[in-house]
Amino acid sequence: MEFIIKITVTLLAGIMIWGIGVFVVKMWKSQIDPRKTVENCVAKLQPEPTKLLATREPDKFYQDGKPVGNIHETISELPNGFMFKIVSDTEELNIDRLIDFRRYQLKIVSMGYRTGMLGYSGKNGATSYKNAIINLQCKIVSE
Repeated sequence: MEFIIKITVTLLAGIMIWGIGVFVVKMWKSQIDPRKTVENCVAKLQPEPTKLLATREPDKFYQDGKPVGNIHETISELPNGFMFKIVSDTEELNIDRLIDFRRYQLKIVSMGYRTGMLGYSGKNGATSYKNAIINLQCKIVSE
């Protein structure tokens, strides 16, 4: 068994040395563009700007940085909060905790009703929403 392991390691080392040799020979035979090579190296080291910034969609609810609801139809501004006509995809929404919405933190005051599936015909035509909350009223806790 030890003999097989030694042969396997020797073969792998030989293949790696052969690959490095092919790379070096290819490098010496080809013409290298120094400016483009440096640009490629710098581009590989820099992350994409979109991955640096954590962004949020304006018509979603968030808790712990994760989306927990999609807002549809009208958003009515109240003196100290908002009324949302339809909020869907709320299976992860914890109604006892604060909600992040745009630059606000909201607390749920009341809701019309909650349903597993909602068929709705509104200004955008007929649509169906899952895990929907209808007429959700929230008050602003902080901005």
